[in-house]
Order: sequence, then structure tokens, then C-alpha cells
Amino acid sequence: MPAKRLKPCQCGLCTESTQGDFAPGHDQKLRIHLEKAAGGLLQLKNLLASVQAPEHVINRQLVAYNARDLVAWIGTYASDAIQKTLSGEVLAKGHAALRARMKARMADPALHAKLLKRSVMGQVVVDHEVVTETGPNGIEHMEMVCVYLVEDGVIRSATFHRSV
Repeated sequence: MPAKRLKPCQCGLCTESTQGDFAPGHDQKLRIHLEKAAGGLLQLKNLLASVQAPEHVINRQLVAYNARDLVAWIGTYASDAIQKTLSGEVLAKGHAALRARMKARMADPALHAKLLKRSVMGQVVVDHEVVTETGPNGIEHMEMVCVYLVEDGVIRSATFHRSV
């Protein structure tokens, strides 16, 4: 019978090896460490809730967009998320299509979105932005309204309207 492979304990607080994710008792050790670092269990709960708050998710998406970090940007979207225009034209659906749509855009060194105004109503976040990118005639600026539906800490849908 082959020997079971050991891997590092995932607690991040030790250098022990284990067959599972954690050395015995280290899942509890990690929970206690995280709770203490957050200032208590209630604060940890509130911190986790705030990370998944719709406004926070959209802010992470905007930061990743402006950093042209495709991996981080995709991570803010649900695996089956849809992007569409205000008129209903589907631009992309699912991570593969989102990645394909954004790969070339994120290679543009001029790409940047400047947030002018943000409104939040429950799970819906509306951003009014000016997006800068390289177009056929050089650097272009376009005004956009982006409407995001955020559920379970990820973007489920994004609807865009750009000035003409």
C-alpha cells in the first residue's frame, strides 16, 4: 500500500504536515486566531459581511479593472454572470466569455474608469463613470452608466449604457 502524501497544514500558523487541510486541532487554532485579530467573533462576522456587501464587491471590481488585473476582475463575477447593454444585447455570459471579451481591453495601457457617482439600493449598485481607452482615433473618453446586481458576494449581472 503506497504511503499517503502529506501536505502543509493550511492554518498558516505552523509548519506541520498533514493528510487533510489542517493538522489535528489547527482548524480551531486558526478560527481563534482570526477571531482575535478581528477583535471578536461579532466583528469577524461583520467584517465578512462587509467584504460581500454589494458596494464593496463593485469597488473590488473597479480596482481590478483599473489595475487591468483580469484574474481579480473575473473573480468578482459569478461563474454564470451576464453582461449586456441597456437594450438587452448580451455582451458576454460566463467566465470564459467575460475573459475573452476583456482580454484585449485590459491590454490597453490607457484603460481607466473614473467613478463620478455611485448609488446603492440593496443588491443593486449603479455607477456613473467616465471610461478612458485607446480607440481608432487615439485616446477616447466615454461616459457610462453601469448597473450591477450583486448576490452572494459576486456580480450576477452587469448592464451598461454608454454615451454616443
